[in-house]
Amino acid sequence: MWLSTSTTPLLLLKPFAGPSTRRLFAAKPGQFFPAMPAGYKIKRFYKKVDVVEHPMSGEAPKLPPGETVSVNNLSLSDKYWAVTLDGKVTKTMYKDNLLIPSKAMAVALAEEWES
Repeated sequence: MWLSTSTTPLLLLKPFAGPSTRRLFAAKPGQFFPAMPAGYKIKRFYKKVDVVEHPMSGEAPKLPPGETVSVNNLSLSDKYWAVTLDGKVTKTMYKDNLLIPSKAMAVALAEEWES
């Protein structure tokens, strides 16, 4: 059941939930993930970050010769790149190969992993 106050929607799990329970489940506008405490740093599980040509680049779909890049084929490229952590190629959450179509995008992702 959703209750809507003037600014914050509340999700009530119990029919007679008290104010403390309501505060725990209040959805703040624009906040999708819980906030990390100030000064908290996540421990790295890797030491080295690199950008390399993806080992499966030859098997990936290519942009046909003479075709211009458009909205329909933005993810196609002649060469695909990969970010490696300690020499292992990164994958998606679903364990699919992460084929990055431009080196600039791969470098930007590598910088995020390094920070």
